[in-house]
Amino acid sequence: MDAAEFRRRGKEMVDYVADYLENIEQRPVYPDVEPGYLRSLIPSEAPLEPENYDDIIKDVERVIMPGVTHWHSPNFFAYFPAASSYPAMLADMLCGAIGCIGFSWAASPACTELETVMLDWLGKMLKLPEHFIAGTDGHGGGVIQGTASEATLMSLLAARCKAIRRVQATNPETSEAEIMSKLVAYTSDQAHSSVERASLIGGTVMRKVPTDNAYAAGGGMLKKMLEEDKAAGLIPFYFCATLGTTSSCAFDHITELGPIWLITDYRHWQIPLGRRFRSLKMWFVFRMYGLQGLQAHIRKHVRLAKEFESLVRADKRFDICAEVVMGLVCFRLKGSNELNKLLLKRITNSREIHLVPCQLSGLFVIRLALCSQSTESCHIQHAWRHIAQLSYPPLSLSQLGATNLLFKEMASKQQMGYKCRIAGVLLLLLASIAALVAVVVIQDTWKSKEYSFEYGIVIDAGSSRSNVYLYEWPGEKENETGVVTEKMNCKVLGAGISDMKVDPQKDAESWDGFKQCMDNVTNAIPVLKHKTTLLFLGATAGMRLLHQKDEKKSNEILGSLREYLEALPFNFQNASIMSGQEEGLYGWITVNYLMGNFLQKNLWNIYAHPEGEKTVGSMDLGGASTQIAFSVQDDLWGPDYLHVKLYGYPYNVYTHSFLCYGKNEAEKRILDKIVKESSDPSYIINPCFAEGYNVTINAMDIYDTECTMKPVDYNPDQELFMVGTSNSDKCRSIVKSIFDFQTCSSSQCSFNGVQQPPVAGDFMAYAGFFYTARALGFEGTSDIDQFSAAIRKFCDSHWTVLKAEKTWIADKYLRTYCYAGHYVYTMLADGYKFDNETWKNIDFQKQVKKTSIGWSLGYMLSMSNMIPSEVKVITPLTNPVFAGLVFLFSALTITTVVLVFIILIRTCF
Repeated sequence: MDAAEFRRRGKEMVDYVADYLENIEQRPVYPDVEPGYLRSLIPSEAPLEPENYDDIIKDVERVIMPGVTHWHSPNFFAYFPAASSYPAMLADMLCGAIGCIGFSWAASPACTELETVMLDWLGKMLKLPEHFIAGTDGHGGGVIQGTASEATLMSLLAARCKAIRRVQATNPETSEAEIMSKLVAYTSDQAHSSVERASLIGGTVMRKVPTDNAYAAGGGMLKKMLEEDKAAGLIPFYFCATLGTTSSCAFDHITELGPIWLITDYRHWQIPLGRRFRSLKMWFVFRMYGLQGLQAHIRKHVRLAKEFESLVRADKRFDICAEVVMGLVCFRLKGSNELNKLLLKRITNSREIHLVPCQLSGLFVIRLALCSQSTESCHIQHAWRHIAQLSYPPLSLSQLGATNLLFKEMASKQQMGYKCRIAGVLLLLLASIAALVAVVVIQDTWKSKEYSFEYGIVIDAGSSRSNVYLYEWPGEKENETGVVTEKMNCKVLGAGISDMKVDPQKDAESWDGFKQCMDNVTNAIPVLKHKTTLLFLGATAGMRLLHQKDEKKSNEILGSLREYLEALPFNFQNASIMSGQEEGLYGWITVNYLMGNFLQKNLWNIYAHPEGEKTVGSMDLGGASTQIAFSVQDDLWGPDYLHVKLYGYPYNVYTHSFLCYGKNEAEKRILDKIVKESSDPSYIINPCFAEGYNVTINAMDIYDTECTMKPVDYNPDQELFMVGTSNSDKCRSIVKSIFDFQTCSSSQCSFNGVQQPPVAGDFMAYAGFFYTARALGFEGTSDIDQFSAAIRKFCDSHWTVLKAEKTWIADKYLRTYCYAGHYVYTMLADGYKFDNETWKNIDFQKQVKKTSIGWSLGYMLSMSNMIPSEVKVITPLTNPVFAGLVFLFSALTITTVVLVFIILIRTCF
């Protein structure tokens, strides 16, 4: 490889790495391979002849990636944070290129000096005392070790050497072997195993200092152990404190331990003489992030850990096992260690998130560590939902034992004789009488029986506007998920929250809209229920786009909303940006809940799971993104498949979200195509606008988004004059150009290279899909040819005709439905592959049973898993059922009386 090829291949590798990290969430975080998988995939010996670089890269995906645990995935919560970043990777490339070995100053002055300066920077950032700093004439300083284990071993060996020399200085006749036999090292009983391993390598005794209830070592116990060992003639020489233990991230009481025994000074610093130019990574990271950036990263992880802690504490089935420090949460299901091992096994096998266990006070505990830079609140919420779903139904060993005992008892009863049969008949008689009385009592008292309702508030912060939904459900849950109904829906006046922090006047309108809706909701909830009412805010694609464009601004908006919502009298849980996949899943849950596919009232007027496994797919067209979700067979796995459990039944749901393919963002992309194809911005032909309609649009309205690429000569205030021509064919061609139907790595894709199983069964299309279909003259189901013909008719019509026929549609929306019709048709037919037959299964609807369709109800259904049940609901019986039960048990009572009489006659005579 020469410089020219390296330049080309280097650029390719940068693209590969960037694509890998950008799309890492699409990969299973934990590999699905068995030990020894790799040996069979590669030759047993190195190649004799050089191989092609392209073949090597192909083998990375074929051989390496299937066995990689993806530490940078936002769903990786095991071990500790991944120590890399984009600046560090760039510095690593430069380090490899320079390739110096810094075994002395002369070998590489920059390498040796930069490392000293960088450790000074780190010491000052940590606010270490001045004697830790090298400076220009200081006596302190530090060195970068290869690993924490190496650093521990080095410090112990240095302390051992110093202790031996100190003793021999005062007692020259004492041999090194005799001194070694008396040396004692100390560490916390929560310290990492590498500390004990260092003691074994160093040939010394290691004593463990018991920790307190917070799993931290204190000065009192260490001092006592030192005094005992000194009195026994031993020589204490080393103590290793831990700031952030492996199991629970506990911090030893450093201010107590320091004055007793902590610091070891020694001049050799490290084992290897040579070292790479590793300080370049620190230099790049310090300069490209700054101290504020590093602090913000740490504080973000601390905040996310607290968020996860609140989710765990809200579920009464779980315990928090240690104080949450930094970015680590230790938790477990209440119950046996075996139960928690089973839960962790389910989590690991799912490969959606990755966690590891630890032992605390003899208990098997699950750790969730914030590791990836890309982890956000939505990933924390997803991780908890996944854990909560997998925690049902836990079957313990005691339950299995009880089942076996029951079978033994039943076998024993089958051997009973004549007297047992008499007792059985008498027992049946008593049971019949008791059942008859119970039915009458229940029917008589149900009307006066009061049971508590619980409430939940979900704020749907969409790209164009926000809605506040109030839900209620009885305190008792149906098979693990609340039976939720919509009580109120309030539209917040003003724009979507992604438009905040731009125009103070518009911000004031939005805040007034929020206050008005939240006042209405507050008045609708009983005062005694305010404190227990859960409050959530979920931001969707508009905020996802803003977060990509300006993370600081999106965080400020969410911060302001959190501050406002926390001041309300409710149990505020979180304000976060939802992932597109979650938005699609919750929409699917909403549709199927409203259609009764999860629960229906049976003959006894009780909610029960309906017969069969039928569910309906959902398709949501929002302003900035679109989502599809539908149930598939259980053996399909991948990043777009979610395994969920609702009302005690499991479902495997395919769901994918396409950002920048919402109705509003798609229009901007289409207008961008039209503008760039035009040679004169003062007179732009728009085939998607009706003839007779013209409008002036500011360039900013098209390009102030992450979904369009600004022209080289971009001027946000430039006015673009557009003239409609009613050209349906040309419009459809432009619409299709924003989709990629060519790229596909498998036999089945929708568009843009996204794999999708074939659509099957019924689908509900709502939001933008519904409004587009209604503008074209369709509600409910339709025929694909009729839909296509309606689009052509609409697009070929003159503006005056459309105005006359569609008087109920405002001009700003009416002008969009030509492109929107082609857009919906292209997405459904060419993208999702609905054909002449399956198109008939699409039902375009706005509501089901007078309830709006959207993700918020599905979100509330999922979140109701967190809410503890109250008293059992006594469900009333209908009159026919009541009469039937009375007749049944009356007849049973009379029959048993006759049987008893017959048995007694035969026994006596």
